[in-house]
Amino acid sequence: MKTVVILFVLIQFTLCAGAQSGDPKVDAMLKELHQQQKSNASIQFTFNKINYVDKASFVETDKKNYALTSSLINDETPETSVCILLPKKQSGTQPLINGSFVIIKSVLYELRGTASITLKKNSAKGTFKGQLFLVTAKGAKAAATSSGEIKGQIN
Repeated sequence: MKTVVILFVLIQFTLCAGAQSGDPKVDAMLKELHQQQKSNASIQFTFNKINYVDKASFVETDKKNYALTSSLINDETPETSVCILLPKKQSGTQPLINGSFVIIKSVLYELRGTASITLKKNSAKGTFKGQLFLVTAKGAKAAATSSGEIKGQIN
């Protein structure tokens, strides 16, 4: 999970600076993220009877996983951040893989569950559900008991 958070921060700094890496793969990913910001893609979810909405980005990770994340550029909801990691870039129901997380008001939760996704070109639509497990300290394991259920949709 630490790698995902570091990757998230590095991409955010790179995008905000408008820099190009010189690496064709990274430049292609940056171009894709910039194009996605022009869309109305969003991640909407409910936790503890409170609804949240974030702009969304969809990227393939270096490990060939598929990441559905809060927007890295146009974050209009700084109190929340979501990173849903799927094992494959394909439509259907998949388990969320280790490293999926949600941050709500500076509180980090590990996200465990499933997502049902339909992929078309550079967009994804679908739903996800699971349990959030509180992570209390940097590098610590998530709590053994769930902090509650999370349900959401990706548009």
